[in-house]
Amino acid sequence: MSRSRRTASIQGTGGIRPLLLSPDNPNRISRSPPGSSHSRSPPPKISPWHTSWDNDDEAALLSDSYKARRSSRHSLARILASPLAFSPKLVTLLIVSFLAVIMYIRQSSFTMAAVAALWATSAAAAGTTLDGWLNNEYPLAQTEILRNIAPGDHASDGATGVVVASPSTNHPNYYYQWVRDAALTYQTVIDDYIAGKTSNDQQIRGYIDSSQTVQHVSNPSGDYYSGGLGEPKFYLNNTAFQGSWGRPQNDGPGLRATALGKYLTNYLAGSGSKDQNFINKLYQGDLSKQSIIKSDLEYVAHHWQDQSFDLWEEVKGTHFFTLMVQLRSMVEGATLADKFNDGGASSYYRQQASSITSQLQQFWNAQQNHLIETLNTQRSGLDCALLLGAIHGPTSGSPFSPGSDKILASHYAIQESFRSLYKINSGSSAPSGYVGIGRYPEDIYDGYDTSRGNPWYLCNAAAAEVLYSAVTELDGAGSVKVTNVTSAFWSQFGSYKTGAQVSKSSNKQAFTTLLQSVRQHADQLMQVVQDHAANNGSLAEEFNRDNGYAQGARDLTWSYASIRTATQARNAAKALGY
Repeated sequence: MSRSRRTASIQGTGGIRPLLLSPDNPNRISRSPPGSSHSRSPPPKISPWHTSWDNDDEAALLSDSYKARRSSRHSLARILASPLAFSPKLVTLLIVSFLAVIMYIRQSSFTMAAVAALWATSAAAAGTTLDGWLNNEYPLAQTEILRNIAPGDHASDGATGVVVASPSTNHPNYYYQWVRDAALTYQTVIDDYIAGKTSNDQQIRGYIDSSQTVQHVSNPSGDYYSGGLGEPKFYLNNTAFQGSWGRPQNDGPGLRATALGKYLTNYLAGSGSKDQNFINKLYQGDLSKQSIIKSDLEYVAHHWQDQSFDLWEEVKGTHFFTLMVQLRSMVEGATLADKFNDGGASSYYRQQASSITSQLQQFWNAQQNHLIETLNTQRSGLDCALLLGAIHGPTSGSPFSPGSDKILASHYAIQESFRSLYKINSGSSAPSGYVGIGRYPEDIYDGYDTSRGNPWYLCNAAAAEVLYSAVTELDGAGSVKVTNVTSAFWSQFGSYKTGAQVSKSSNKQAFTTLLQSVRQHADQLMQVVQDHAANNGSLAEEFNRDNGYAQGARDLTWSYASIRTATQARNAAKALGY
């Protein structure tokens, strides 16, 4: 893709590299972080249908490295039912068998071990169910998250509790702590702690100390009193990043307040004696005390109307995702304030929540029948961030919950916008939910530079999580009503037209079948992640739109966090019988 563009520069530890700005929006920049003096090659790219059989490739073929598993599976039953529907992986097995015979006859120096390894990889991938994969991937994701939190081995030079976005230090350099990424990560870590993994407390306490430190570090966004809490990222030693960047980013404080508020609420409810100094560090009604959660809540309450950069760090404006996480922080912050008899703050936070809710109505595009991520944008507005906003917004009473009409309609529109855009989504044998999901259709960031955007692991997981959560939500509602807004979404699962209603009380079997279909559709979105993950379960940032190879920052912390939350939502839906 070629487009006219202007360039600026961003200064990092490794020098200056171009910062791309769109000619139609001078505030649009790419999340392509500055370089580093550290050298790290991108992971080897390997695919089960790789056909370059040179001797030099043998080590790569035998390595446990990034690969693309183009779906074969979809499944053995499908293949048997349709003899002509040969999937790429079945073809791979036939090709490997043929090559094995040829190499045996020729006594090639390319050893049979490499062929056997590729055969085993393809066969294993073809036979691994999503349940089986998640049984391994879910705990692995937790392990990999902790490796990316200091003093984990991927962030060993960071202050305790600091989250590195990725251990990649060059091409791209993500070796920083992003306030947003860290808060989303710690939401999963704190959930694990509450569920009984108390060994995480060291990291959580470190994160609390780190949060207090960076709140008071003067940075290009300002200081504690003048907007510094909107600074998006810091070095791992909690010092300010001084280079040019898309700032401020006002989603971070709300997300951090939500994560730490949940931890504090659990701490207060627990048995045993309480450390009042520790509690005071997290929340005090007295503004002059500058407690961590209170400071973030006050920032959100007084800055949610300000324009800021979006979660992709590219566009300055007013964003759905940002407002949704700010809304949640105000709702839950008001409840927390009540616990501390901070009545004035509680009332003020609820007022802001009401105003944010009103503002969010502006994001609905009735003509296009979907939400838009950024107001007054020249893009289509379709964006994975809409799904992330539904997930990370208020957990109850949200006008844009996962099962709401406008989120389901937007989910369908986002999915269809990518179906024909990416080559890896093509193939008549693929089920309807087997679609690689990117950030937004107009994306040009390829994980290293600018060319063409790709599917992101976390976006596929988010798309699946929305549907898993919708199943749970709709089960609680007890009925599904098809409206003119949701008719396209529900048509994926049968001949449902506007006005149709399926009720659990009147037709439980039909209701159960419908929600099971939604859950299965979400599983297909998760199978895309499974099929393009590494042999060892590692997840990068994105995978190539044409060949499925993983690319971009390796071991992206947010990718692992998305697997954790999506799996939890899936388990909740399945526990209800879906």
